[in-house]
Amino acid sequence: MSSPVASPVKLTAMYNAHLELGAVFTHREDWRLPARYTSTDEEMDLARKAAGVCDISPVGKLDIQGDAALDGLSSVLALQGSLKVGRVVRCPNPTASEDSGDAVKVAGLSYDEAMVFTSLGEASPVADFLEEGLDGCAHLVDVTSSWAGVCVLGPRSQRVLSRLVELDLAPAAFADGSCAQGKAAEVHVLVIRSDIGGLLAYELYVTRDYGEYLWDALLHAGGSEGVGAIGVEALDGLRAGV
Repeated sequence: MSSPVASPVKLTAMYNAHLELGAVFTHREDWRLPARYTSTDEEMDLARKAAGVCDISPVGKLDIQGDAALDGLSSVLALQGSLKVGRVVRCPNPTASEDSGDAVKVAGLSYDEAMVFTSLGEASPVADFLEEGLDGCAHLVDVTSSWAGVCVLGPRSQRVLSRLVELDLAPAAFADGSCAQGKAAEVHVLVIRSDIGGLLAYELYVTRDYGEYLWDALLHAGGSEGVGAIGVEALDGLRAGV
C-alpha cells in the first residue's frame, strides 16, 4: 500500500526571522506559523500594554482590477451601499455556512482596484464565487502567496508606525475601517486599520520580497517602545477577547 502524499509546507517570507527569535511553530492549512515566542499570556499582555507585531501573511488576498471592480464586488457580495475608495467593508463569507461566522473584508484601493481578504484557506472558494459573479471589466488574481502581511496592534502601534509609514495614521485622521497605499521604510505598502476589541490595530501588506525587511524594520522601530513579536495564539486570544 502506498503512503499518502504529504501536503507541502508553506512558509511565510518572515520564516527565517521567526526561527532566529526562537518561535514555537504550529501548522494551519499547510502553513507553518509562529504559535508563540515566549508564552501566549505574556504576548497578549505585551500587546495590551505596548504593541505586538504578528505575521498574518497566510490570510487570503484576492486582487480585483478593472473599471467594474468596485461596483461589481458591491453587487456580487451584496454590500450595504457602494464600495468606496479608502474604506474597508466586512461581509459574510459567501461560500461558508450562515452560522459559521466567517467573514471577508473588501478594501477599495482606487477607482479601478479592490482587494478581498479571506480567512485562512478560504481564498480559492471565494475566488471561484467572485469570478462566476463578476461581469464586465473586472480581473481577479489570487495574490495570497505573493504578498506578506503583518499586524501591529496595541496602544503604541501608531507611534511606531509613524516612524516608518509616510501616511497620517493617527486615529483621528485614519479611522477604523480605513485603508490607504503609501510607503513604509521606502517600500510600497497597503495599510488597513482593523481594530481588535478595544485595541488599536493596523494591517500592513507588502510584496513577499519585502516581507522580512518590513518585519525587521517594525521590530527595530518599536524596540524603544517595548514592542515585540507575538505569535498567532496571542492574536487569536486577543480577537476572542480572552
